[in-house]
Amino acid sequence: MPYCPKCGSEIGEDDEYCMECGEELTGRSEGEQPQGKGQVQANQREPPQKRQEPPRGQQQYQQFTSDNSQQSNGEIEKEKELYRQTKDKFIIVAIVSAASFIAGAVLSKILPYSMPFTAYLGIVALFFIVGLFFLMITVSYYNKVQKKKVKLRKYGISEEEL
Repeated sequence: MPYCPKCGSEIGEDDEYCMECGEELTGRSEGEQPQGKGQVQANQREPPQKRQEPPRGQQQYQQFTSDNSQQSNGEIEKEKELYRQTKDKFIIVAIVSAASFIAGAVLSKILPYSMPFTAYLGIVALFFIVGLFFLMITVSYYNKVQKKKVKLRKYGISEEEL
C-alpha cells in the first residue's frame, strides 16, 4: 500500500491528493497508470514517521483545559450565579405558562353559556394565546439553562455543586 510522502498516511493507488493532509501526490504524470502489484512504486517504501502531535480532539482538550485553568474563581462564581438566575426564570415562566393554560381550560368550563359566543371564545383564546407565548419563553429559558449547564461542566462543576 502506498503512503503519503508528507504525513505518512495510507493512500489509494489512484489518489491524486492525500485525504489526510491534502498533499498533491506528484510522482505520476497525467497519462501514467498506477503500476501493477509486482512492481514497486517510489512511494511504497516504509511510511515516513508521523509528526508527534496529539490527535485533534486531544489538542482541543489540552487547549480547553489550559483556558479553563486561567478562569478565576470570581468568574466561575459569576457563571454559577447566572445559571441559578436563569434556572429560576425558567421555573417561573413555566409556572405562568401552565397556569395560563389551566385558567383557559377552567374558564371554558365555568363561563356561562348565555354570554355571546364570540366573547366566550375570545376570553378562552386569550388565555391559551398567553399560555403559548409563555411556553415559547419557557423553551428559550430551557435552552439557556442547558447551555449554561454545559459551560459549567466544562469548568469541572457538577450539578450537585450548583
